[in-house]
Formats: sequence, structure tokens, C-alpha cells
Amino acid sequence: CNRTYYGDTGQTYSLELHRPKQDRLPYICQLTFTAAGGQHGDVVQVTLDSFTIGRFTSYTQDGCPDGYMQIAESARTPIGGMWCGTSWGPVLFYSESRSLIFTIKLNKLARDQSGYNFDFRIRYKMLS
Repeated sequence: CNRTYYGDTGQTYSLELHRPKQDRLPYICQLTFTAAGGQHGDVVQVTLDSFTIGRFTSYTQDGCPDGYMQIAESARTPIGGMWCGTSWGPVLFYSESRSLIFTIKLNKLARDQSGYNFDFRIRYKMLS
């Protein structure tokens, strides 16, 4: 967490965030993926292999009460928006600039251990 990740063009890297402990909440993690140019690529591809952050309750302002993920481009004005709940299958994101910034925030864990509300596994690679 709170790091910048680089890579070589065409090589795929895996990253997993582990479920935080109760005493570490609220949990905030910023992941920056940067294509450094040349053999290090010009754009970033991120694949969400497994994603559960909090729960989705509604399309209102407080629709992600337990936590969320936001994605921003470092060279662009943030436009807002957040994702929460569970994804269905792999989801791909491509940057429009050289860097993508993922911010993950978890406010609270599920009350019972069977109701996990945090799972975050991705793959990323740099493209030319």
C-alpha cells in the first residue's frame, strides 16, 4: 500500500491486498501504477481478478457505507465516483495517461466472519 508500481512492457505482475485487522480501521490504501516510458510502457492496464470492498446499498450519496475504491488518472482532474460491493468476473481498466491511482478505503469489516467484505486481487502490466 501507499506505493508506486512500475514494470516492463508486456510483463504481467500480480498484487493482492490482505483483509485488514479490526484495529487498523479505517483502512486506506493508495496504489499508483506508472508507465515510465520506453521499455517501461506508455499506458497501464489493470485487471481486477477478485474485488469485494464493503457493500453496495444504493445509488445515493451514501451508497457505499462500509468502504469503496476510487480510480483516478494522475494527469487529469478527478471526476469522482466510487465502486463497492463485489465484481462479477475480471474487470479491465486502461489508463489514458501514464499513471492510474487506485484508492481503497474500508471503514468497517463484516460483523460475522462468514460475511467477508474485503477481497482485492489484481494483475497489472505496462503497454506501449
